Amino acid sequence: DQLKRIQHITAREDFKNADPYEQNLMLLNGGVSKENSESILKPRIEQQKSDVAAENLDKEFEYKVHKDSAKLDEQIVKEAKAARNQLDAIEDVKKSIDKVSPYSVANIFRNFGEVGKSISNAILSKDQAKIQASIPAFLEGRKELFGVRLSDADLALLSDKLPDIGKSPEANKQILKLMTKYSKLSLLREKISGNIKKANKGFRPLDYTEQLEEKFDEMKKNVKIINPKNNKVMEIPAFELEEAILSGATLYNE
Repeated sequence: DQLKRIQHITAREDFKNADPYEQNLMLLNGGVSKENSESILKPRIEQQKSDVAAENLDKEFEYKVHKDSAKLDEQIVKEAKAARNQLDAIEDVKKSIDKVSPYSVANIFRNFGEVGKSISNAILSKDQAKIQASIPAFLEGRKELFGVRLSDADLALLSDKLPDIGKSPEANKQILKLMTKYSKLSLLREKISGNIKKANKGFRPLDYTEQLEEKFDEMKKNVKIINPKNNKVMEIPAFELEEAILSGATLYNE
């Protein structure tokens, strides 16, 4: 009789979805003895305790992993903030690039730490010797300044054009274009970071750095599109593809 009662009650869907306290009441109300109910529920209660302990341990580990990568995230946020300020300044200068004042160009460099301030002051004083002297330090700290490592080609361009910054419209355009590119890359890194955390309940996972760098490298790779202005094939970084397509470009299929 007890066995039949137990089998009937434990097979019910509401019993399976209930907590141990509710299950105990169901068994007792169904005529199952106190001893039999305790015997049935004891292993379930022990398993539940074990599951809760394991879950708490997982949460502690997850939080520790999240905390360990906090400095990287702080750096990403800092670089993205600087990049936004940089892009705002660049956009203002671009509007009148051919007749831009030295002050406007100098203002852009002020966000790049002490070396940037030196270049800024040198531009305003038209002291080409000081600009030239500041270039090695400016290039040496390029990763910290731009947030990401410059390519060899961009580094060569920067080295070549920096001496003429502030006095040559062509040099101004090239350097502003380069700064725009790397400011956007800093914002891209922040976006990827946010997506990774969003997919992981707001936490940085154990392989956070690997995921970040892998996706970042993937989005930096060039893709070929057909320029809607002249129907010519050109290359752009993958992260700019969506914006290009919205502007009328189409993917180039080789």
